[in-house]
Amino acid sequence: MSTRLEDYSEKTLIIVVFTIMALLTIFLASVTHAAWLAPLLIAIGCVLYYAGYEEVAAPLNDHAEKSSMEESLTDIREQYVGGEIDEKEFERRTEQILESETAEEARESRDREDSTETE
Repeated sequence: MSTRLEDYSEKTLIIVVFTIMALLTIFLASVTHAAWLAPLLIAIGCVLYYAGYEEVAAPLNDHAEKSSMEESLTDIREQYVGGEIDEKEFERRTEQILESETAEEARESRDREDSTETE
């Protein structure tokens, strides 16, 4: 968990540093009457920002997916407790949700390994 937080903080710091550098460069370009550089620098800053944003947003998306799984499990538990489904159906649905989550995690892990090997 702390590694994820450290990665998140490091990537956020990188984005902040690039943004500050871009703003300072734009300021210097306008002061030195090289205003034609401003649109180019803004475009470069946007590309860097959005490239980093995807990596920073990934942990947030993971949390949202886990919340969705937890909601599904809670719904199934409520149906079971309310007598809407029997024990066999409860176990089947629970297993199905947990397996689909495990399959997704395995796929994501494999994709991450492939991307690190290509780098």
